[in-house]
Amino acid sequence: MTLKEIHGSTDPQKCSPTTGIVEVCNGQYGTDKGWLGLTQLYFDDAGDHIESVTVQFNDSFFNQSGGQYDDPAARQHTACHELGHSMGLDHVNTDSCMNDSQNAVFHNVTPINKDFQTLAQTYDHKDSTVTVAEPKQKPKHDDGDKKKHHKHKKQDGKSGKHPSSTDFFSPTSLPSVPSGLTSSDTEIVQTLDTGQKVVTFISWADR
Repeated sequence: MTLKEIHGSTDPQKCSPTTGIVEVCNGQYGTDKGWLGLTQLYFDDAGDHIESVTVQFNDSFFNQSGGQYDDPAARQHTACHELGHSMGLDHVNTDSCMNDSQNAVFHNVTPINKDFQTLAQTYDHKDSTVTVAEPKQKPKHDDGDKKKHHKHKKQDGKSGKHPSSTDFFSPTSLPSVPSGLTSSDTEIVQTLDTGQKVVTFISWADR
């Protein structure tokens, strides 16, 4: 797997996927839906390699004056957590930032050696799939960050709904924070009408 930081080009409010790219966006997405971070993995037609990824950080919480998430640790945990999902890491019950408990949001701010070992095992295979892409030209405005993304085997997931278009995955269309929240993250696996699989990880705020 190869990651390289490059300029973003997508509209942060839409944060549309780009083949071969992890598009990283932040914006004032609102507190009404209750999510801190949102990662969506778009798989290829075969369903076994990630083709594109979008990652969103909700500044409505992180920049909320006096709010509990207006905190450097919460920002760092969420960034580490969502980018970990973008590379295929799942939740763990360790000191890693991939821990999805509410307590971890303010304490677990970095990956641990086990996370790097998991990534090494996940990507320890050779095949013909390469999804790394470069932008055709540098955009005039830096509307977001994006990173290169290489091949990845699909993780098993839960079955889900069948949206008719990617509009289903806009921040305003996502489910609200569940009642009786015990963990900070929800995973949803869905299928577009085109047959493309999309895995969504939602990191919730404690409300």
